[in-house]
Amino acid sequence: MMTPSEMSQRIVLVEDDLDIRSILDQLLTDAGYSVMALHDGRDILELNFPAPSLFILDINLPNIDGIAICKFLKLQAQLKSVPVLVLSANRSLKSKALIAGAQTFIEKPFKIERLLSEVSYCLAGQTLLSR
Repeated sequence: MMTPSEMSQRIVLVEDDLDIRSILDQLLTDAGYSVMALHDGRDILELNFPAPSLFILDINLPNIDGIAICKFLKLQAQLKSVPVLVLSANRSLKSKALIAGAQTFIEKPFKIERLLSEVSYCLAGQTLLSR
């Protein structure tokens, strides 16, 4: 059973692959989160949304990559404390993502349980990487 605070947590998901975005959107929604799913990082730059509880960013996006988006978010006063979870099939980008300000990094492909655990820990202000 989800607590009221879990049900009110909003996640902004940026993933350009329609299939992956749809699956993640449904998975997170089924887990009780409110999800705003975007396909292009440029939508983030416009800041036309209330601050979420968490950002989930793919690195390989059209127009602007997830690392640049993460750096941008960490420069915004109203968003710099919002955790960022980065997804990528390229393990070598992990250190770049963490240096850019990401709270955690998950390599694709990943297990659903791992994603949900990382989301939960990010929202609690922790990461599995730090344990």
